[in-house]
Amino acid sequence: MGNCLTFKSPSSIQGVRHNRVSATPLMLGITQSEEVILLSSNLKSFTFNELKTATQNFHPDNLIEEGRFGFVFKGWITVKNGTRMEVIVRSIKYRHLECMVEIKYLGKLHHPNIARLIGYYGEDANRLLVYEFMPNGSLARRLFGNSQPLSWNL
Repeated sequence: MGNCLTFKSPSSIQGVRHNRVSATPLMLGITQSEEVILLSSNLKSFTFNELKTATQNFHPDNLIEEGRFGFVFKGWITVKNGTRMEVIVRSIKYRHLECMVEIKYLGKLHHPNIARLIGYYGEDANRLLVYEFMPNGSLARRLFGNSQPLSWNL
């Protein structure tokens, strides 16, 4: 199986042109069982243009993190009731199967301490996942990054 994502740098994201209006599971080049996962996950299928707009054309100022698993951009989307929601758009560089597992399980998981998976984009070999923005960042960043240490006061 191929990689979920083939982007090499933020500038290559900007250079990708997509003319389709919206992605459906059948357009993603996936199997029928994968289509069932996507349709049963209750996740929004985003277009590339929606995510491009949300991140201001994947602007470097919105780049939160660049790591071995991909790029993370901060952005804003409009949700059903017309309000704006702060999100992160994450490119993924791991295998297609792992990508589908993440969509299957995180699409159903709702916990206040875990970033909620809102939707996905996937056409051709490109895969982007959209998560609810968590202002305190990831646990890994808090433990190993340059952020303030966690308070252990009980």
